Amino acid sequence: MPRLPVDGKKVIEHRITLGTKERQLLQDVATSYRIDAISGDDSIIEVLGDFGKLTAVLAAVGGILEILGITDVFDFDDSIKAEVMGIKKKIVDNEKKAIATRAAVSDREREIFKRIFEQLGGVL
Repeated sequence: MPRLPVDGKKVIEHRITLGTKERQLLQDVATSYRIDAISGDDSIIEVLGDFGKLTAVLAAVGGILEILGITDVFDFDDSIKAEVMGIKKKIVDNEKKAIATRAAVSDREREIFKRIFEQLGGVL
C-alpha cells in the first residue's frame, strides 16, 4: 500500500532520533532478547546452579575442544588411564564372551528343535 506524502495537514511525520548511547542500549536489548530466545527457559544462573547441567555443558565444551584438537582436555594421569583401559578391556572381553555364549545356546536350542521335529516325523 503506498504511503501518502507528508504535507503537514493529512499526514504528520513523527521522528525519533537516537544518539549513539541510545542505539547501543537498543542493540544490547535486542541481543539479550535473541540470547534469551535461543537459551529457552533456563537462564545462565540456573544452569550454573544445577550441577548436572553444568557438567553437561563443560563436557560438551571439552569434547568439542578435544575433537578440534585445540587441547587435550581429558588427559588423565598415566596410572589412572592404564586402570581405566584395563577395566574397559575387561568389559569388552565379557561382552564378547556373552555374545559367544548366546550363540552357543542358540545353536543348542536349534539342535533340540531339530530333534523334536524329526521325532514328530517332520510334521508340525
